Amino acid sequence: MKFKYATLLILTILIACGEKTKSKKEIISEEIKAPHIVFVTGEEEYRSEETFPMLAKLAKRELGAKVSIAYSIDSSGFIDPNRTDHIEGLEALETADLMVVFMRFRNLPKKELNYITNYVESGKPIVGFRTTTHAFKYDNDSTLTTYNEEWPAKVFGQQWITHHGHFDDGKFPVTDISIKEGKS
Repeated sequence: MKFKYATLLILTILIACGEKTKSKKEIISEEIKAPHIVFVTGEEEYRSEETFPMLAKLAKRELGAKVSIAYSIDSSGFIDPNRTDHIEGLEALETADLMVVFMRFRNLPKKELNYITNYVESGKPIVGFRTTTHAFKYDNDSTLTTYNEEWPAKVFGQQWITHHGHFDDGKFPVTDISIKEGKS
């Protein structure tokens, strides 16, 4: 009998000390905020201006993410991956939780470059696709040449070395394939 009363007393104390019931307003305020993912396109070789909108759509649908896409835009307002001196929409990086970048040989003005560098310096995550190891190409007389090689090595762990397939000097074959006697 004493055991029943002791158990009942312990359960009553646990219930009394337990977490109070939360109001609907408290539950809503505790919900996880949807991430803001900014996709930065700026390369003329792999068509990121076509693929990133598809990735953004998936991120929005599957993660409930807020997505923004920054494009190289020409003076007429059309997407132009060949324009290397402007990417419109980089200000979205100010509120981004993740930057996904696919750039190649850009020569951005300092103001636009600052959106990218400020984001990187914030310590938030970055996903860099393929050519992002050579995202920038400033002239040798520019004060921004450090972004050509040092910056990608610091941020992505490697600087650009050479383009795929550009290993042959024309004198010797890139690969040497031979069949050993009796092994055909």
